[in-house]
Amino acid sequence: MRGKVNGIIKDGKEYYITFRVDDVAEVEPIQGAECDIKVTKHREKRSLNANRYLWELCGRIATALSQDGEIFTKEEVYRNAVREVGIYEDTPMIYGYQDRLRQAWEQHGTGWITEIVDYYGEDAVLVRCYIGTSQYNSAQMSRIIDYIVQDCEALNIPHLTPEEEANLISLWKSEGKKNG
Repeated sequence: MRGKVNGIIKDGKEYYITFRVDDVAEVEPIQGAECDIKVTKHREKRSLNANRYLWELCGRIATALSQDGEIFTKEEVYRNAVREVGIYEDTPMIYGYQDRLRQAWEQHGTGWITEIVDYYGEDAVLVRCYIGTSQYNSAQMSRIIDYIVQDCEALNIPHLTPEEEANLISLWKSEGKKNG
């Protein structure tokens, strides 16, 4: 649900927050009920141009790294970036069921990766489930692109200048507003 904070009123030790929402039908069924509330600042979804730029840079890095008979793919470069600076959810589960989760999760796409990051005794594990960039907002996508640009700079791979990147980001934002 999307909306906007209308006002915040403090009454003693309690706060009352009012929202303007796009669809009251989503809110009416929970009126008066105790709820778990999570409010985050809205961000535009990442653009297709940002996605194309990310994949172009991943391809350039893969080409630069592929030397002496060792081949790197743009998908490997991309997955590494997702692991390093991408978003994820940690899921505790009974040991033995992580393969089912992995199969279901990774069907979403190339950046949907799972890995065991902790063990709880003999019968439980913590599985980190990375989310592919298809679900990223513009801020999350900018972070992963910045990471890839740093790799390009370290490998002396041409990429956009800061001014060109700023212009492209401006284009992405206007593209997101048209599609949002």
